[in-house]
Amino acid sequence: MNKVFLYFAYLLLIQSCQFMSSKNEINILAKQQLMVESLLAAKKIAPTDFELLLMAFKLERVLEVYARNKGENNWNKIVKYDFCAFSGSLGPKLKEGDKQIPEGFYKIDRFNPKSMFHLSLGLDYPNMRDLQYANKDKPGSDIFIHGGCRSVGCIAITDEKIEELYTLAKLANKSIEVIILPFEMNENTLTKQVEDHVNLQTFWNQLFIDFQNKNFKFNT
Repeated sequence: MNKVFLYFAYLLLIQSCQFMSSKNEINILAKQQLMVESLLAAKKIAPTDFELLLMAFKLERVLEVYARNKGENNWNKIVKYDFCAFSGSLGPKLKEGDKQIPEGFYKIDRFNPKSMFHLSLGLDYPNMRDLQYANKDKPGSDIFIHGGCRSVGCIAITDEKIEELYTLAKLANKSIEVIILPFEMNENTLTKQVEDHVNLQTFWNQLFIDFQNKNFKFNT
């Protein structure tokens, strides 16, 4: 049997106490196996020992997926997904029901194979940074990257694309960072956008500094 398929089976077994696996999930992982392997192989990334990084840009409405072999410093872009739907506007999520996609630094903290939006990856919103800005009593919750084509504060990328991303995330089986930015941040775009969103200057300036401090290195 294929080593990657066996690795999937192993993951589902050891994670059964944390995430409720289903027959549908197992079928999806098997269906997406070859596509996921090809995405990783194109960048010479081992499918049994790699790390995953997700970066979303709200203005451009894209979700970029990066991977690297364990122990390497540089990230490789392996695929890009367009948002299928968008809600809210630029700027952070401030309260429950505002339909805002949050902006900041998150981790995938749960897999949901039984989502009403086909499949979904849950983010650890709100974190301590979010609570510096959001309503303390009702900051909102349940922010996901999911299938379908409807958003009320989540990132929707269609059923087909979430199957691929879900499989990648499941296979990585490690802490997966998700960065959501208002736009592709550099000094020029930040200056330009702040001119049109003066009220967000302080928030975005700090977001930009925090992003730079992470010192990500990307292969071209």
